[in-house]
Amino acid sequence: MLKPLFCRSVLMKKNYLCRMIIMLNSNRIRWACLFVKNFLNMKRCVTLVTVLFCAMMMVNAQSGKWTQKGDAAYTAGKYSKAAACYQKGIKAGEESSWYGLGVYYHNGKDDTRDDQEAAYCFYRAALAGVKGAVESLLETTEHNNADAWMLAGHCYQMGYGVEQDLKKAINCYKQQRRYNLSYLIAALQLSLDEAGDAEQNSVSSALQSKPDTTGKEIFRVTGTPPEFPGGMQALMTMMAQTAVYPEYCRLREITGTVLIEFVVEPDGQVDHAKVALSCFPLLDNEALRVVNKQPRWKPGLVSGRPVRCYFSVPMRFSM
Repeated sequence: MLKPLFCRSVLMKKNYLCRMIIMLNSNRIRWACLFVKNFLNMKRCVTLVTVLFCAMMMVNAQSGKWTQKGDAAYTAGKYSKAAACYQKGIKAGEESSWYGLGVYYHNGKDDTRDDQEAAYCFYRAALAGVKGAVESLLETTEHNNADAWMLAGHCYQMGYGVEQDLKKAINCYKQQRRYNLSYLIAALQLSLDEAGDAEQNSVSSALQSKPDTTGKEIFRVTGTPPEFPGGMQALMTMMAQTAVYPEYCRLREITGTVLIEFVVEPDGQVDHAKVALSCFPLLDNEALRVVNKQPRWKPGLVSGRPVRCYFSVPMRFSM
């Protein structure tokens, strides 16, 4: 009788220990679930606060809170206060503040006339689509303001605040004498010439049924694409080592990517370089300069025959 009783007591102790372990584990699971729940609630609160803050910033930027304060201060003759409000508006993302700051610099209140600063402010306002910004920018071109002519040229090149007009863009770029924009001017003139040729030949091209056998056809897709000597990595290295960051862009902290499209001739020579994606006139010109200085490529092949073909290269400018 002792043996069964002993076994029963041992089993009871084992069952008690098992229940204790299960209770401890369940408590741990409960506490873990509670912790996760509280953490998720806290995360939701942080997300909600962030969203509300961003929404508040967007509403302020759209309503032009600082711009309105700057305009009121300017009207009241408190020019320094107006400039401070416009600068705060720019930091808050109010694009219209650029125009107000441009007016402040252009009118020269408090002996602060600075047409170079005014030109850049009006340019930034034109980028944001502020009405009348380009007209105000052109007013700063007096006294041979090279910055104003260059920035006005980019507005016409890209259609910022005005109708796109490459002829006017070229004319503006030629008016200034401070910056070398020869590569950009040549590329824009090439685009104009090609657009004129395409318009004149549109009817004859539509009626042409025979394939081009003159060798002037430019392919976009080839069996074997053109290749830079050493491959794409060598091309990127060469471009990075050759490019010179324009001082104007460095001071203004202007960054971005320029996409250059060019033609690789059957003999590997690079020709007909154009800006496919513009960033800023000085950066566009520098990217074109680097592309035009490239050595000969391996030409693209169609059925084993070297042909003319397009190729595009992005060039990133960053501080």
